[in-house]
Amino acid sequence: MMSNEAQHTVIHLASLKNVAFSSGGPIVLCLNLYRAMSMKTMKGSPLRTTSSRILSARGVLEMPRANRSRGSGGCRRWRRMECSRLISVSGVAGLELALEYSILRRFWALDVIALAALAAKLAILDAFFFQRATTTYTTQDPAKNVTILGITAKAFPQTGFVVSPGLGAQTDFMIGDTYTPTVDTWETSNGFFENFQQLYRNCDGVCYTHVDAIGFEIECEKTSNHTNYATGAINAYNEHQGSGSGDASQWTDLPIFNTSFGMRYADSAKDYSRITMDLLYFDSDDPYGAASVESCPGTITNVHCTLRPALVRYPMTIVNYTKAHITNGVSVGGKEYDSSNTVTPPIPAYSYSLKQADGFEVLSYLTTDDRNIVNSTTRLGGVANALSQYLSSTAAITYSGSSLWGLSQKGTLAQTMMFGPPNMGSCDCSFHDALSTLVAGINQLAFLTATALIQRPAFQPVAGTQVTVVGVRDNATATFSNIPNTLQISDVIHYDTHYLYLAMGVSSTIGCLLLILPAFWRYGVLGREVTLGPVEIASAFRAPVLETGHGEEKEAGNLKHLIKHVGGRKVMYGYVEEGAQTPDQSSVDGNHNRGSIRLAMEEPAKVRPLSGISEPDPQSPRSPVPTSPRIEE
Repeated sequence: MMSNEAQHTVIHLASLKNVAFSSGGPIVLCLNLYRAMSMKTMKGSPLRTTSSRILSARGVLEMPRANRSRGSGGCRRWRRMECSRLISVSGVAGLELALEYSILRRFWALDVIALAALAAKLAILDAFFFQRATTTYTTQDPAKNVTILGITAKAFPQTGFVVSPGLGAQTDFMIGDTYTPTVDTWETSNGFFENFQQLYRNCDGVCYTHVDAIGFEIECEKTSNHTNYATGAINAYNEHQGSGSGDASQWTDLPIFNTSFGMRYADSAKDYSRITMDLLYFDSDDPYGAASVESCPGTITNVHCTLRPALVRYPMTIVNYTKAHITNGVSVGGKEYDSSNTVTPPIPAYSYSLKQADGFEVLSYLTTDDRNIVNSTTRLGGVANALSQYLSSTAAITYSGSSLWGLSQKGTLAQTMMFGPPNMGSCDCSFHDALSTLVAGINQLAFLTATALIQRPAFQPVAGTQVTVVGVRDNATATFSNIPNTLQISDVIHYDTHYLYLAMGVSSTIGCLLLILPAFWRYGVLGREVTLGPVEIASAFRAPVLETGHGEEKEAGNLKHLIKHVGGRKVMYGYVEEGAQTPDQSSVDGNHNRGSIRLAMEEPAKVRPLSGISEPDPQSPRSPVPTSPRIEE
């Protein structure tokens, strides 16, 4: 026979099989082992109580809840007996043990712990793996051809006024007030015109196309002369110092770079008005060599160009995105989508044969009615004045004796086109060919003249709608028209999947489910068979007859044994006479003596329904009660 300590240990370990297996199972196991060991090492004698008392102590803590479901009468008497028996045997130590056991039972609600662990896992682990598993990136879709709508002027508008009858561009013209914002935009835009994409509809992303608008055929003639101008300048200066004679222009302000513009009206030589441009630049034979003051050999190049009004086909780039961080606008002369950044120069090179920059095409000539009359309007005069003010530059050197040279510069191009070491005090100064830069600036101003003077609101994006181009006076009209064969490239968000993180996220989810599902194993199955018979009801109310002193397991075994042998018997609730035979047998024997009568469950043959109990004779001395049967609880 096991000792009390052994019984305690066996009961705690055996009770684990009623706990659903889950991720919290090891916690319960450790706590039970700790409890068993602590009971073994308690100070003084071990608690002398049976395992059934330990289990019965739990009922003390659960009485308030049981009172709501249990009836009165005998069941209350059983609970009072249970409490008094527990306290009398175990005392305060038994109550403390019951309290500890109830706290330990709190850890058996492992389904709550499992769900909490699942929530934490989903919030932390899955958030990392699944977010890393899918990322987005922006790339360009393959280019496709689309048709857009655009509007440009096909005839030159009025750009200014004639203020003097001379032929000089800087002094003879005034830029019109309406044309001034266009010139300001051209000067400050650096070739990219913001918000002009509004004149070109149905472009989503970046579009490369060609538009026909007013412009110029630029016909240029180039001459070059190799010289050493330093020698002549030094000799003329020395002769002047010796004799006091000589022309100072031979050593003073010798031009090494120059750009200038002018205006020519129709004459006997050419029957159309035109803008003229002259370019001069010096290129040293050895621009990166040692500085020289006595000799500066190099090539002086002169370029004379005529700008004739024409209808020009412009290569144009349209940027039209809905993203806020993208600057939308248009530019002309940009390289096409499949061009190489290393081959295509930043500025389209001028072609002497095409009489325009590479990528541009002269379609036809245009005739203007410019007249050299003071206060008359002009179509080319404002353009010529703008070019002269912003593209004219000059650089010159002067010999001052003692082998020293002085350099003077005016205009932007005189600064940006110069290259090589500073060579302070030397005549060895070199300049790049500025013709392509000048042509690019001319084309940009001409394109803005064709578009910037078209004022908004309200254009209907329908081909053929007439829209007045607002200029100074008597401006041309422009219409929206279809622009086919436009190459469109759109930025699209793509999704990228990292399968390693995806596999880790799916694996963690499956692993979590495998750990959680056992907590719900046989969740809806009770621990033992259930009946509504009197034995089951008596067990629920802890009837003393079923308490054998061997714990809950023994009690469950007794119930199973009883149900197995007597579970099929029929019982009936009603009046039962103690010590009485069956009703049929009593009538045969003629024995009408009655014992005490009580309400109980018995075999149907021993139970008399309420209608079967006749009113006893009040004169009979054997009647236990004068008016009614005696009922016992």
